[in-house]
Amino acid sequence: GGGAAARARAAFGSALAGVGALTLQVTEAGRDRRMAARDYTPAPGNYGRRDEYSSAFRSWMLNGERRMSDADRATLRTGFSEFDEETRAGLREATGSIGGYLVPAQLSNRIVSKLASSSGILESGRASMFRTKDGRSLAIPTDDDTTNYGEVVAENTDVGTITDPVFSQAVLPVRTYTSRPRRISWQMLSDNAIDGFEGWVFDLLARRIGRRLAQHLVNGDPGATPPQPEGYLKNIVTGITTASPTAVTYEELIDQTLSVDLAYHANAAWVMGAQMRGLVAKLKDTAGHYIWSDARNGLPAQLLGYDVVLDANMPTPAATNKAAVFGDLSNFAIRRAEFLALRLTERYAEYGQVGFLLFARYGAVPLVSGGYKALVMHA
Repeated sequence: GGGAAARARAAFGSALAGVGALTLQVTEAGRDRRMAARDYTPAPGNYGRRDEYSSAFRSWMLNGERRMSDADRATLRTGFSEFDEETRAGLREATGSIGGYLVPAQLSNRIVSKLASSSGILESGRASMFRTKDGRSLAIPTDDDTTNYGEVVAENTDVGTITDPVFSQAVLPVRTYTSRPRRISWQMLSDNAIDGFEGWVFDLLARRIGRRLAQHLVNGDPGATPPQPEGYLKNIVTGITTASPTAVTYEELIDQTLSVDLAYHANAAWVMGAQMRGLVAKLKDTAGHYIWSDARNGLPAQLLGYDVVLDANMPTPAATNKAAVFGDLSNFAIRRAEFLALRLTERYAEYGQVGFLLFARYGAVPLVSGGYKALVMHA
């Protein structure tokens, strides 16, 4: 009855308090593994040797193709990539180009870092990341075998009914994002002594794309026009619904964790926005201890012993909103293809300026339904 449930929750809270040190060790080890696994280098391409290509790319940015040396121009052309039909459709005819140049590896790493700074799920490194050279659709096999169990069998007996795991596949296309042009004066381009010029130009362009991509990784709709990556909230399974449209209780947070199969708890985390954080950080367990632990020593904040990913694009705790997510976020896949850059030489010539465009190709899709679930606020 209700008394038994209350005692179970109280025991759960006491158990959490008693394993704090162990939780911290597991968290540190898990974070180390995730950070070590993050690889921001582009998928292998055929565009020249990296140092030579980076030098040619810089020359192209500063001088344009016509004023490059023959050797640099030849090296740069190894990184030319035609725009796909979707990208070409979004470009004005004034660009006069059917493609762009692959961004060099070192600059690509910097762009990824700037993109991730706008997205909690990207910055956390918890999603499954895929890198591809081109934008063709990628089919990822998935399976959910959490409802099947092995059996003990007696000697010389049949092994029983064959139960196959549920195999499926998630199709992961990429969507093309553009930064819109950044205009640079001819005077600035002529100052070859500018240190880190490429990074300075593309930092702003990457942040522009990052802000939009961060929204879509949460709430993206593949049925929109044009299609967006599928955000992790789009078709998410509900864990529990709160009793209040604007508040959440300690017991409800426990119930939310228990709504997710224990098979996904080892790598589980919370995702929420700042306002939801403000609510849960004030909650205490049955022993009077706060259930929120602030970030420290480079480790993320924790709630009920699980890491918390803060994402500014998560809904606020209001009626019917999916205000928090709990589960194993590696069941959400994010894919990126290589970045492309375009130099707009003629469009802004009358202003004595050159424009630069960055194109980023990203996709996202859930892999296993129920691997993470939403905490939904009451209507």
